Amino acid sequence: MGWMANTDVQPPTTLFSVLGYVAKYVSKPEIKSQSYSDLQKLVLPYTNDRAPLLSFVSKMLNKLIGERDWSAQEVSHILLNLSVQESSRTFVTLDCRPENAQDDLIVLESGEIRAQRPPSRRYRDWVQNAPESADVANVTLFEWLQSWD
Repeated sequence: MGWMANTDVQPPTTLFSVLGYVAKYVSKPEIKSQSYSDLQKLVLPYTNDRAPLLSFVSKMLNKLIGERDWSAQEVSHILLNLSVQESSRTFVTLDCRPENAQDDLIVLESGEIRAQRPPSRRYRDWVQNAPESADVANVTLFEWLQSWD
């Protein structure tokens, strides 16, 4: 048995109707996300009394995953395997905490994961291990990050 629903298909056949369809589609607003407090109000009545924290957290996580907003642009970039952003600048993560509180950086490049010492530690080692003939005393951390790192 076929689907007995009423369908209304009107393919755009003129340039004006195609432009009208595209303009209508592009200008559609996206639905606003619910706030965390609203999600909590939805989840709280369904929490289990025997393990309330576990029940609340698991239901909240499920709600967050299910209610995730995906923009059309984000979906198309993921499906077409395009980068989500491009930049003409390079960024360096510089941890300004004391060196003993800094952890190694985890770097992901070309599908490879590796650990790397923080830039401040690499700069310090570079200054200490430089040959005496090199004039490294006048090279600041900022200049080193721009040119030598």
